[in-house]
Amino acid sequence: MPLAEHFLELRERLLKSLIFILVSIVTVFFNIQYIIKIIQKPAEGIKFIQLAPGEYFFSTVKISIYLGLIISIPYILYEILQFTIPAMTIKEKRLILPMSIISAILFFGGIIFAYFILLSPALRFFISYGANIIEPIWSFEYYFNFVILLLLVTGIAFQIPIFEIILAIFGLLSSSQLISYWSLIKLSAIVIILLKFSNSIVNAYPIYAQQAYENPREATGRIVCANCHLAQKDIQLNIPKSVLPNSVFEAVVKIPYPNNAQQILANANKGPLNVGAILILPEGFSLAPTSRLSEEQKAIAKITPIQTYNNQHKNILVVGPLPGDKHKEISFPILSPDPQSNKQIHFIKYPIYAGGNRGRGQLYPNGEKSNNALYTSPVDGKIIQINKEENNSTKIVIETNRTNGKNRSSSQ
Repeated sequence: MPLAEHFLELRERLLKSLIFILVSIVTVFFNIQYIIKIIQKPAEGIKFIQLAPGEYFFSTVKISIYLGLIISIPYILYEILQFTIPAMTIKEKRLILPMSIISAILFFGGIIFAYFILLSPALRFFISYGANIIEPIWSFEYYFNFVILLLLVTGIAFQIPIFEIILAIFGLLSSSQLISYWSLIKLSAIVIILLKFSNSIVNAYPIYAQQAYENPREATGRIVCANCHLAQKDIQLNIPKSVLPNSVFEAVVKIPYPNNAQQILANANKGPLNVGAILILPEGFSLAPTSRLSEEQKAIAKITPIQTYNNQHKNILVVGPLPGDKHKEISFPILSPDPQSNKQIHFIKYPIYAGGNRGRGQLYPNGEKSNNALYTSPVDGKIIQINKEENNSTKIVIETNRTNGKNRSSSQ
């Protein structure tokens, strides 16, 4: 066959392979919800969060691409063999054809083995390791990266017998060398998986206090301190390691306040930055009533007006804005629940989440409201939609509590 015809055939087979890959990716994408349920099934009981806008969407695109490529492997292998077989000798065909089929079977067998045999025990290990210290809340993207890495590494590991046979045929590998290298290969695979997954849990936590509670943008204006400006600086949370039931204890949030920083107040004078904090407690824990506070705690409570987020979330406490120079530490008096009166409470370790904030005040000197301002609404209810208009204004759709209807108002 002339060289030009070889190139034409190669182009045709590459084009067919590319079309097959694209069809596979599109097919996976249109069935992504069902596929995601399959991927999430081994992690049943784990709460997944979205760390950035569009993370879930881009993760679904990534899943579609990966799975589309994996599904296309047999067809791509078929096209490669169809292009190369005519140039092979009989001896080469007897070697290459069976090994290609066995290689594909081993690769997909490794993926199936990893999903049904390895994945669940691996997840149980990561969940149980440190479970008495942290609560597992994972980013879906990091979880998928871990799953796909485990599947691919296992599929490739199942190719090792093929590599060994090829090397042995060419006299490059002896039986003693096979035994010594095998342990190193297994150790390398484990280390790669551990290194890849190590950031997942850590990266899930910085935004938990901002996004994990229900309806975070209700028209109460009480989440001003949840929109944290301190992503680069850590707050400190001091709480007792253990507390007695039905007792009052203090949770102290220390905010990294810059002493030299000032803002322009509404009266056009310079003043301290404002600070605030949010504390998310386990169900059953609540803000301690005044009657249970000591005289010292009552004095602090007068200058630190802590509020519950709402009546449905009494375990979420917010405070602020407060003058930052006088409130670098914010103390929350907490009442612990009593397991004897509440059977849903148990003597176990509970997670507590905190967030701190510093920022400008409510108004600029010219009267314009700052990013932390409360916008007055003509009705009370729940904000269900926020749209950016062409004239750079913002239209807010509010579902009222009284009529279950919808009222619209817009603000600049």
